[in-house]
Amino acid sequence: MLFARYPAALRERARAGVLSRAIRQGVPWGTVLVLCTFLGAEGCRRQKDLASTSTATVAGRVLGSDARPVGGAAVVLTADPDDGRVPIATTKTNATGAFRIARVPAAGYRIRVRASGHVDAVSHVDVTRHGTRPIEIKLTATVVLKGQIQDSRGTPIPLARVLAFAVGGGPSSGLHETRGDDRGAFTLNDLAPGVHRLLIEAPGLGTASAGPVTAPDEKVVVVLSGEIRAVVGRVTRGGQGAKDARVLLGGESVPEPRSTTTDPEGRFVFAGLGPGAYVVRAEAGGLVAPVWTEVLADRASSQTHTVELALVPGVFARGKVVSDDGKPVRGAAVQIDLVPATGLWPQVLTGADGTWTSAPLGPGTYRVRARHPGTVARRTVTIEVGRGTPPDLAPLAPTTLELVRTGKISGRVVDEQGVARSGATVNDRLAETEELGVIWSRLPLAAEAAALPGGMILPNATTGIGGSRRATTDSTGRFALGDVPPGRVRIEVLSPSSIPLRTAPVTLTPGATLDVGTLRLQSANQIGGRVLDVDGQPMGAVRVTATPVSSPTSGGTGLYALTADDGSFTLPLGAGEHRLTASAKGRADTTATVHVKATGIPPEGVTLKFLKGGDLTIEGVVRDTARRPLARARISARAIGDPSTKGGDRQPAPSTIEESPRATAVTDAGGAFKLNGLSAGSLSLDVSHDVYPPYRQVIDSLTATSPARPVSVEVPIPGGIDGEVHERITGAPVPAFQIDARGPSGTSARFPDLGQRRRAGGPLRFQLRRLTPGRWTLHVRAVGYRPLEQVVDVVSAPSLGDASVRDLRLELERS
Repeated sequence: MLFARYPAALRERARAGVLSRAIRQGVPWGTVLVLCTFLGAEGCRRQKDLASTSTATVAGRVLGSDARPVGGAAVVLTADPDDGRVPIATTKTNATGAFRIARVPAAGYRIRVRASGHVDAVSHVDVTRHGTRPIEIKLTATVVLKGQIQDSRGTPIPLARVLAFAVGGGPSSGLHETRGDDRGAFTLNDLAPGVHRLLIEAPGLGTASAGPVTAPDEKVVVVLSGEIRAVVGRVTRGGQGAKDARVLLGGESVPEPRSTTTDPEGRFVFAGLGPGAYVVRAEAGGLVAPVWTEVLADRASSQTHTVELALVPGVFARGKVVSDDGKPVRGAAVQIDLVPATGLWPQVLTGADGTWTSAPLGPGTYRVRARHPGTVARRTVTIEVGRGTPPDLAPLAPTTLELVRTGKISGRVVDEQGVARSGATVNDRLAETEELGVIWSRLPLAAEAAALPGGMILPNATTGIGGSRRATTDSTGRFALGDVPPGRVRIEVLSPSSIPLRTAPVTLTPGATLDVGTLRLQSANQIGGRVLDVDGQPMGAVRVTATPVSSPTSGGTGLYALTADDGSFTLPLGAGEHRLTASAKGRADTTATVHVKATGIPPEGVTLKFLKGGDLTIEGVVRDTARRPLARARISARAIGDPSTKGGDRQPAPSTIEESPRATAVTDAGGAFKLNGLSAGSLSLDVSHDVYPPYRQVIDSLTATSPARPVSVEVPIPGGIDGEVHERITGAPVPAFQIDARGPSGTSARFPDLGQRRRAGGPLRFQLRRLTPGRWTLHVRAVGYRPLEQVVDVVSAPSLGDASVRDLRLELERS
């Protein structure tokens, strides 16, 4: 085989070869001079140097451990040391095991030989102008390493991932990988004889190392610490085992649903499960089994859980997906899942006419949602499947899912001097979002999802709007946010050394492009600190919220940051006093007050340390009065000093409730929550949500044995008021006014658009949303008019986000 090194050398050798052949073939010197002119003086000058370059042939044989020739082995010639470039030359051995590589320049090289069933061999060869002696390379046959992975109780661990690497390095020291079978057995058949170390990644038990072990060996037993868990069961139909039924398993420890089929007796098994919550369902054609839920939580629980799934006729949901203009949407993805979500139902696609049909559904409550590029769901639809399903699989009433077109928001960001601010992060948020996040370092997804408030990552259950979009300003300060859902949104701008900016609400119509103009940032001081646990160890992914105490220049209420792995955090704050509150799941909040001086003077660092709480726990579920779970609701438990009630409404006096919560939590997708570290006594559970009004529920007396059942918190569906403000005598609309509303249990709302201009084509209207059902008192003020106080009875709205009191007319008298 010919040697090939670099393209430039090949071109030079080609030119030199033309001259050499011309001279050997007796071409007249005049013609040779013409060739020299064509090839260039450089080519003629190097002819002699290239002709004198020393080359040699590398040849040899490849033999096996039994001294027999190995044919078809791959021989690769590389530089020594190997610089990682493309191999210099490659060839294969013939039937006698011989190989040959010709015209190799003098230098040191590395030869690597690979053959099936043998360990890779590496040899060094020095090529001189006098050539090389024939090389003989002997290959060692690979050996087999077999064994079984068990837990600490001797239970086989199925589907474990096993990696092996040689101890001491060498040419075969790379990783060798395999996966165990359902009974925990594994086989590695490509190892070199000798000592190896194993790395085992077991589902539910994490990663562990084992060894050293000596190969070959077929009786290796690796015991991992911890205990494996499994779910076994049987699928029946009419009391008999159902063959080839499809069984699916999902849960918090399963990244994607696992599936299997039943044997002739209807049996199935899911092994390799760690602690956690799991759900299982089965289907066979149009038959389905109710979803089974079990929690494998601690070491005291059984190692295997037996499930009985009985197949019954299912119901098929159907419907149509349309756009905001009423046209059918083709290729939209319709996702159906139980409430709370399990992830065990595949999505279905709409046809050309926008219609869709689900897989068979068993009894339960299902959430249906549509998705399509460039659109967003107007709302999420809930379907109820009763237990009295007709045996002929009669479909449910058709369900129409509406998608609205997304839009685009653009603008420009500058600093206080009007200079373009490049590299600023721009987000869009729902207008009702109360918290403003500052995240300077990227967190793991799990930590980020656990720490961020509602509406930041997970979709909003009411509007169908997902997490925010993000853009970065260019060198001119310009930005563009695409795929923005229509509605009332705010623009948020984050930039180091500046106070985070949140704009007033703007309204984006479906498919529209909106320019918000120039956004001006204000300078800020960076306040830094650390968050520690009870033992003084740093805590990551903790939310630290800053609330202004004496100055409104901090950038707004609810500014927060997330701590890094070392517990550190930074927040850009304006001058004045601020209260810092550290919140972590299952722990009582801890607070500190910091005074930020004028810009340019760095404040001292702040240390927030969590205190040790009690040993009691409360678990529960938060739903609204329509029995819908509230996801991403924040629960705060506060101690009540005097449990006596006030006014007979079972609400304690505010002065008796502690300001700092004893424990906080955020509900999951099913509305469930858990509060740890509580002490005995009376508690106030405060619920806050970005769609529902604040709600408070009292637990009269918490002891070590109570509550025996999960706490059920039922939040009322909010109401709303839509109306107009007119002059009493003339009936003319009042163009500028402000409304402050006071409702039950001290709740409040405000229509703050003071000075808003009269809307063309009609009178100026106002909207009050997220109102707790009950009696509200409206205080209306406007320049040049007498204040007005009016009482309005507000009921729950028919659907979330709508008004329950419409076209309210408020009339003001001139002062």
